[in-house]
Amino acid sequence: MQRFHLLTLSAIVAASFVSVESALAADPTQIQICPSREKIEQIIQSGGNLTPDGCRMARITRVNSPAGAICQLDLGQGGQGLVGSLRDAVSDAQWWTSCANLGVP
Repeated sequence: MQRFHLLTLSAIVAASFVSVESALAADPTQIQICPSREKIEQIIQSGGNLTPDGCRMARITRVNSPAGAICQLDLGQGGQGLVGSLRDAVSDAQWWTSCANLGVP
């Protein structure tokens, strides 16, 4: 009987870890962002081989919450020089939205 309870307890603990793990953030997706349409068009036309000045990588991370899937958009410079560090210090680098809002129009 104790062995049955131990197995049941193990199953409950394993299920708890799975539910806690699903509430954690998924691996982030990296995307390139640019301050102008022309610069992102250069990246697309080059097949991703160019990185014009002012463009950078941003991360989108999906997080499961009781309200549903939410996504964090991290627009920070991530240590890309003094100007990037100053920009991160004076502006919001992380924004949140429903992941459903990120669909392509």
